[in-house]
Amino acid sequence: MGAQSSRNAERAAPGWRTGTHLFPPTRWTTRHSTTRIASALLLVATLAVPNAAAQSTQPASVDTIARETSDPTSNIWMVPTTFGFTDTPSTPYRRSNQFSIEIQPSMPVSFDDRWRLLNLPTLNLASEGTAANTQATGVESFTYLAALSPHTSGVFAWGLGPYVSFPVATDPALGVNQWQFGGGGMARIRTKDHVASVTVKAGLATARQRRQAGQVQIEYNIQRFLKDGWQVGLGRPTIEYTWRRGGEGVWNVPVGLDVAKTTYIGKQAMKFMVQYELMVVNANRWKPQHQVSLVVIPVLQGPH
Repeated sequence: MGAQSSRNAERAAPGWRTGTHLFPPTRWTTRHSTTRIASALLLVATLAVPNAAAQSTQPASVDTIARETSDPTSNIWMVPTTFGFTDTPSTPYRRSNQFSIEIQPSMPVSFDDRWRLLNLPTLNLASEGTAANTQATGVESFTYLAALSPHTSGVFAWGLGPYVSFPVATDPALGVNQWQFGGGGMARIRTKDHVASVTVKAGLATARQRRQAGQVQIEYNIQRFLKDGWQVGLGRPTIEYTWRRGGEGVWNVPVGLDVAKTTYIGKQAMKFMVQYELMVVNANRWKPQHQVSLVVIPVLQGPH
């Protein structure tokens, strides 16, 4: 949800209308598209695949994996992949259906028995209707947060580090194509039956000719763990504040619900989550209101 709402915030309010087709023809922007898509996918694939020799031979319980995959400071390697469908109301414009894929590997690397680096790249792909009655499809954004975090088995954990957003958008309708540099981090509280966490990313834009000057993203999450790998919670909504060169700012505030099940398929640990988000505050004209997502999380054993 985060990248999509920031994309909408950049649109000029006057003059944006969708066409009459529910699924209008696809519009591809070819300039640098192949290079950017290949580079982003190659980077994610390279970082997300751990050494197979490091995999554990002792499978963890589904309840343990359910807790670990809900914790942004976890020591396991995983690749959460979210397939989202957003329905936009027809007032003041006609309906525009938006599809998105978010790939967000979590790859912790230990330095010693005290410190580790939490590597959190995020690749967003999208397809949506445009004012020109076409369908824009391609790469929306690629970001990376590297948070230094102490090893802990306690209730509270945290991480802090640099954050960067890369200019990989393949279509102006999908994202703001500029560098952003800043910082971010996460904090979580974890008990036997609950996990509550918040992840913050903040960046300042380098391209002065662009209207967007910076952005803050706040992803929050509360989960309640049941038995046999089941859990319920608030999903992973992302609150965003985007400000422009003139000083004005735009808020996007979603709320969410989810239900998830962790299981084994053969020897592969997997989590499947269905989540719903409602955008309760949205200052842009398109106002995406409802998003339904399927989240698939394969667990990969990585270094500790």
